[in-house]
Amino acid sequence: MSLTICDVLLDAQKKLKQVGIINSYQEARLLLKYALNFSLEEILVSPHKQLTPKQLEKYENWVLRRSLHEPLSKIRGEKEFWSLPFIVKAETLDPRPDSETLIEAVLKTYPPGETVFNILDLGVGTGCLIISLLHEYPYSLGVGVDKSAPALEVARLNLERFNLQDRLRLMQTSWGEGLGEEFDIIISNPPYIAENERQVLSPEVIQYDPEMALFGGEDGLEAYRSLAPHAFRLLKFSGHLFLEIGQGQEKAIEEIFEESGLIIQEWIPDLSGIIRCGIFQKAPK
Repeated sequence: MSLTICDVLLDAQKKLKQVGIINSYQEARLLLKYALNFSLEEILVSPHKQLTPKQLEKYENWVLRRSLHEPLSKIRGEKEFWSLPFIVKAETLDPRPDSETLIEAVLKTYPPGETVFNILDLGVGTGCLIISLLHEYPYSLGVGVDKSAPALEVARLNLERFNLQDRLRLMQTSWGEGLGEEFDIIISNPPYIAENERQVLSPEVIQYDPEMALFGGEDGLEAYRSLAPHAFRLLKFSGHLFLEIGQGQEKAIEEIFEESGLIIQEWIPDLSGIIRCGIFQKAPK
């Protein structure tokens, strides 16, 4: 007996609900949309459409993976950020909507135009931050660094997806070691979760995002201590550093960067009202 869209959605909803997936019916519908390339309109107006055995097999596999708390983005291999479709894999942190706060802060500080900026991304991951900025600044150039070779490979795939081979250079290094040039704009989303917060993370995060992109040592600030001197060395005197931080870390991070000669210009909240981005400049001489 063939199963219809309605049949499989109800079965998937039940399986996802049993394992604690919130909004299980909506998730089941999204899985169906992306697994089988159905439009939401097709799902809504054709609930009695029958699935082929091949379609059913693929959908059931995706539902099984989601029931194990694998994020939809990792199952799809794609996540939208700044309205752009980025390739994501197990080796990279999924782009978060909160990180768009950095993009907004950069654009507010440097309104897009024909100016050529030299942009550096410390800890490039998927490349979502610097690629989004290069999309907004079509005449600018960028460098993305990461100590993870697998993460750089994902960034390279996204670089090719957006045809930025001539404008973005990728480099394997730790927080800018080996770089000698100076930059107008430096952006970074370092790992900032403290080790003692491990137990409060969702299975989607702790099981499917790379640990090195999540945890910043015992207090969550280890990466900031490491990158601060490099950011000072690589930032032009007239330039700005845009830094993502965790909730409640602004005072400690302000002190860390002040010791390296960088002073806070402004703290920017995300859409939830949580301080998410710090804009730093070199201290006056």
